[in-house]
Amino acid sequence: MTIIIAGAGIAGLSTAAFCARAGHRVCVFDKAPAPAPVGSGLIVQPTGQAVLRALGLIDQLYARGARLDRLDGRMQGGKRKVLDVRYSALSSDAHGVAIHRATLFEMLHDAAEKAGAALHYGHETAAIDHGNSGGRLQFTVDGLSPQADLIVDALGVRTPLVKRQNCFLDYGALWANAPFPQTLGFAPNILSQRYRGAGCSSGVMPIGKMSEDGDALAAFFWTLRADQFEAWRAAPLVAGNLRFWRSGLKRRRCWRISRRMISLCSRITPITPLQSQLRGVSFISATRGMRRARN
Repeated sequence: MTIIIAGAGIAGLSTAAFCARAGHRVCVFDKAPAPAPVGSGLIVQPTGQAVLRALGLIDQLYARGARLDRLDGRMQGGKRKVLDVRYSALSSDAHGVAIHRATLFEMLHDAAEKAGAALHYGHETAAIDHGNSGGRLQFTVDGLSPQADLIVDALGVRTPLVKRQNCFLDYGALWANAPFPQTLGFAPNILSQRYRGAGCSSGVMPIGKMSEDGDALAAFFWTLRADQFEAWRAAPLVAGNLRFWRSGLKRRRCWRISRRMISLCSRITPITPLQSQLRGVSFISATRGMRRARN
């Protein structure tokens, strides 16, 4: 069977690896000009761990990710607890694994290539051309893909292949990477968040290592309205320059959420170059039930 997959993200690459290992001819098309993961940290839940175990990647995940046993969210000041998610409520050995998106992307990209999937970049999908004996992806330029017996849409919430109402909310979050703060009191197995109402929050999540012998990293994230993103982007976060961000948080009285988080922000360094001026910081748009990185 010939299988065409639109999108070389986590879902697309996982599907490609499984299908190619099963003996199918697999072609993956993505609009990026070259393999370039975008984003910061994410949590691989027990279901996702089962998928990676089936792909033979679970040891790599555990070696490069950070085990999470708990998600802890508190109001400003740290006393009132509003979020307390413990994996032990599922089973004694249940846990999440927080990992840098680039690390997970690299693992799945290699798995798909080794399985024999053909990965094609620089092809943006616009639609599906339905034929009598199969379908093809129609690209914005460069015409059509080869004919396929099965087409898999792995383009995510912004896919042009499905009509849907706008599912994006007014708020999103900015994410940046920093060396894990060993001396600031953060636990290496807990995602910590602080809130001031529904519109102001920040947090720290351990995300493991970019390589097995690399240094431990943390993702630092804070909320931002989507309509304020361009103003923030006009004065991006760079080493030694937090003036725009600090002034915005002070106006919202959110800068005092946590002294430990303030200390961490001064140590933020660019880890993954993005195809923009954001210098290692990405914007995640909040959606009804999902989030997606935006350049």
